[in-house]
Amino acid sequence: MKINDWTDIENYSHLLDFEVNRHIWAWEFLRRNREYQEDWLKFSKLKESFEPQYGEDWGKKEQARIYDPPKHKGENETQWSLRVMNTSGAEPLAWEPEVFYRDKWRIALKKLPCPMDDLSQDMIFDVSYSEFPQEIKYPFDTKKYTLVDESNEDLSEFKFLPTDELQDDKLILVFDLNGKMNQQLKAAKKLFKKKYTKKKGHHNDENMLLTYLRLLDAKSDFTPKAIEWVKVAEILCPNEENKYPEYSVSGRLQDNLVKAKSLSLNPYSLLQGEYK
Repeated sequence: MKINDWTDIENYSHLLDFEVNRHIWAWEFLRRNREYQEDWLKFSKLKESFEPQYGEDWGKKEQARIYDPPKHKGENETQWSLRVMNTSGAEPLAWEPEVFYRDKWRIALKKLPCPMDDLSQDMIFDVSYSEFPQEIKYPFDTKKYTLVDESNEDLSEFKFLPTDELQDDKLILVFDLNGKMNQQLKAAKKLFKKKYTKKKGHHNDENMLLTYLRLLDAKSDFTPKAIEWVKVAEILCPNEENKYPEYSVSGRLQDNLVKAKSLSLNPYSLLQGEYK
């Protein structure tokens, strides 16, 4: 499913005119996910088949529901439910199609969005930004993270941590010991990597998101033919020169496409503190 003509930057104007939040970026990558596109087409075909006959409540009809685990041929809903509970002990789930796909793709909207829709909502997914770990950038930031027993006057002097100076080559992070530690450690690694590579002069990945989207659209445009990387480089990086012959502009774009595919498969990383 072709989303945009990658050769014209104006086709991405909705990502340029205002400060785009992470949910919108995540949607941009999800709608380029082939499995999501296929699921939306399945849902659309079900809706086209049942809505004319049953109206808005078509998804509640037994014939339209999605059964997890699947029903056997010839089973009715009662037979299916008893078989599942007796053989596996699992909870049989009969989903309305739209609810099923919204749950599968963690969509918070009331309607399953079409891959061709440009969305501008603040909350598209039921995945939110990770609050921790938080980076302390200035000495006065330490105060809001200092835990103090107000009933003990002897601890009052520790309301402000003795951090005289935070040098540019130092990184201080605050963790939530009540939160999920594995997720926080992954996020901390990303924060560290971002800080480290930025000092080395590498591209900031966040500034590359639009390029990643255009590369996904370019790939879709060239499929099934091989991508003409020289042409892509001329359009996406018209003013860049091959300063390093062993690592050409086209070569960098091919590496960028790998990252773009990864975000298409897991756009939620943009919302979970995993992508920095």
